[in-house]
Amino acid sequence: MSSRNRGFAYGGGASGTAISGSFAVTAVAQDATNSPSSSDLPNAAVLTYLDVSLSSMSGSPTSITFKLTRDAGGDHVIINSNLTAATQTIEAGETTATDGGVTFGINTDYVFDRASDVSQVAGTLYVWLKTNTGTANAKVRLGWRN
Repeated sequence: MSSRNRGFAYGGGASGTAISGSFAVTAVAQDATNSPSSSDLPNAAVLTYLDVSLSSMSGSPTSITFKLTRDAGGDHVIINSNLTAATQTIEAGETTATDGGVTFGINTDYVFDRASDVSQVAGTLYVWLKTNTGTANAKVRLGWRN
């Protein structure tokens, strides 16, 4: 019986990526400073979940929409933002109303292929996020297994 490796890539730095009603992008990869347990994405994996932790919410955002791309320019899409499951309702924090989060189930195969996309960076993918209204800061974890 083979064992499976599991891990997650992190994005958002120390204070999170500022998001609003237009897409903002954050690279997800290993970030030993802000998320010591994070790791680069392997060359082949199943992407399992996207966890978005929100802080400093203002203007009453109630949902988050995401897309996932291979490149920082957003041209090579892995997960399309038009999918119904690409939008989730924000669950507000119990003790801090300006904090909250969402989790997206993904379950999508991913293979790093520099030959077909020279703009792709090994170990890194790009998460694009937007709110339906208002603003927030987002820290993201993209789970994987292989």
